Order: sequence, then C-alpha cells, then structure tokens
Amino acid sequence: MNDNILLLVLIVSCGVLIMLVGFFLLFHRSQSRIAEQQQRLQEEKLIHHRQLIKAAIASQDAERKRIGQDLHDEIGAALAVLKLTIDQCQANLGVDGFQHFLQSCKIKIDDIVSSCRNISHNLSPEILTINTLTESIEELCHSFSITIKITLEGNDEVWTLLDTLTEDKAIHIYRILEEALHNTVKHAEASSINIGFATEAGLLQIVYQDNGKGINHVCTKSGHGLKHIESRLLILNATYAPLSDIDHGYRLSFSFPLESSLSEYKQSNTIA
Repeated sequence: MNDNILLLVLIVSCGVLIMLVGFFLLFHRSQSRIAEQQQRLQEEKLIHHRQLIKAAIASQDAERKRIGQDLHDEIGAALAVLKLTIDQCQANLGVDGFQHFLQSCKIKIDDIVSSCRNISHNLSPEILTINTLTESIEELCHSFSITIKITLEGNDEVWTLLDTLTEDKAIHIYRILEEALHNTVKHAEASSINIGFATEAGLLQIVYQDNGKGINHVCTKSGHGLKHIESRLLILNATYAPLSDIDHGYRLSFSFPLESSLSEYKQSNTIA
C-alpha cells in the first residue's frame, strides 16, 4: 500500500515537474518572440528615421543646387548682358563725367557677378562634376585659410579612395567639413585646424581638430550646426565622437564603412 502511495506521489511529482518545465519553455519562447519583435520594431523605426533624414537632406541639397544654378544662369547672364550694354554705351559717349559713371557701374556689376558666382558655388559645390572630392576639399580649405592655418593629412591611397566615393557620400563629407570649418572660424578663436584622412579595416576615418576654445558650449544655444553634422553622419552610417575641450579645442572623429547596409548600422555618440 505504501509502495503504491509512493509511486503515485512520484508520478504526480514528475507530472508537475514536466508541467513546470513546459511552462518555463513556453514562457521563455514567448519572451524571446517579444524581444525579437521589439528589436525588429526598433530597427524599423531606425530605418524609417534614417529615410526621413535622408529624404529631407536630399531635398535640401537639390533645392540648393537648383537655386545655385538659377543664380548662375539667370542673374549672372542678365548682369553680363547689362555689362555688355554699358561697354557699348561707353564706347559711344565722350563726356568724361558720364564715362566715369559708367565705369563705376561696371565695377559694381563685376562685384555682383563675383558675389553671385560665390553664392552659386557655396549652394552647389562642383563635386564630381568639374572637381573631384579631394579638389573640392582643398578649395574649401583654401577659402578659409585666409584667416586660419589649415593642414590636410593623408596619402595617395586615401585621396584616390575619396575621389571614388559616390556623389551622395562625397557631398555629405564636404558639407560636414564645411560646417565644422564655419563653426571653428566663427566661434572657436582658433589659429590652426588639422584634418586627417585614413583607412583601416574597410572603414574611412576622418579626424577634424582645431586648437580653439571649443565650440560645443556656443553651438548648443541653437544646435543647428551640430544637428546638420549629426544628420549627415547618421546617413553615412558613421560612428562618431565629438569632443570639445576648453584647453585643447574641438575634435570630431568619425568613420564609416566603405560598403555598408542598414542592418550593419551602429551609431556611437559620445560627448565628453
């Protein structure tokens, strides 16, 4: 009798154990599914967020390009015709005072044409159309070098690689450096800037460093400059680390895969 009771207890205990194990497995499987769904939702949100930013920036760049082209084609052409008309009038007039007036008009028109050309170029740099990315970066640095010393570091391999990037990536890199240079010159009170380019393990790395007072505390008032940089870094799938120090200036180091996909996207944003 006792043996039967013991056997019954063992059977019941085994049944309860099996039920508990089954419940645990079902619970674990359910939790895994929930975790997978949450991860999938996060990835979809990230992809959607990146697509929105990319579309907004693409639209902005296209509008800048259109405005720049309009400035060059319409306003520039109209001013050129006006200058030609003044040249013809000047050749037929003999009054010194009026000739002086016409000459003053010509000088002013030359200034307007030059300003129009500069605005057009700033809105739509000639990346991958007339200039290579390397040439465009050199020209950009030259335009700022009047007020600050700028050093570019790299080698033939990385210069060649820069010039083979897609137009989208080239424009993002150009705009990032342009914004960083503008922030340094406007806010940092720096005397020198160093921009280094390197490749390692399938990544292109760019390090921007100035010796100013740091710009984060200034830019955070509006945030537009840094937000524009971060938006373009996001599209590049870049891992980046901005650092602003009162004694060592501002440093932005970022790298991105030369061949990337959305599933490989990882972002690190560390501000010290």
